[in-house]
Amino acid sequence: MLRRIPFLIPIIALIEIYLIIEVGGAIGFWPTVSIFIVTGFVGVTMLRRQGFSLLSSLQAKMQAGETPAGEMLEGVALLIGGAMLVTPGFLTDFMGFLLLTPLTRKLLIGRIGGALLRNGRVVSRSYSQTTYSSTSERDGAFRGDPSGGPRQGAGGDKVIEGEYTRED
Repeated sequence: MLRRIPFLIPIIALIEIYLIIEVGGAIGFWPTVSIFIVTGFVGVTMLRRQGFSLLSSLQAKMQAGETPAGEMLEGVALLIGGAMLVTPGFLTDFMGFLLLTPLTRKLLIGRIGGALLRNGRVVSRSYSQTTYSSTSERDGAFRGDPSGGPRQGAGGDKVIEGEYTRED
């Protein structure tokens, strides 16, 4: 999918040029320019509002100790959508508004994320936090060497033992 992007950019640029010429010929030069200016201002306003909302959601998840992966993907979508709205063109404005609207942004992220997971491009891992009270209980929970040597976790990763304290 990512390999196709360099080929899509010139195609999108040609479509944009065609649409600008057609719309400019139909409604005139200044109305076409004013449409680009208005969509730019509306896009920046939407980006600010959605960005602050996303930032508060991101902070809430981080304070709760959760991984804000979805919020991070939405942040990337907001960044791309904002860049598309500032770029003059009708097609990029349409795609930018799709990425700045919460419902369509979440649908697009879900579809792209699902496609990446199905193709094996992204590996989804989740880690649980477990507290152990004794060495024998800890050694029984993992596939490990009771002698204290290096062990491997479920995915073949090294398990590094230690203690931590969570302060909220």
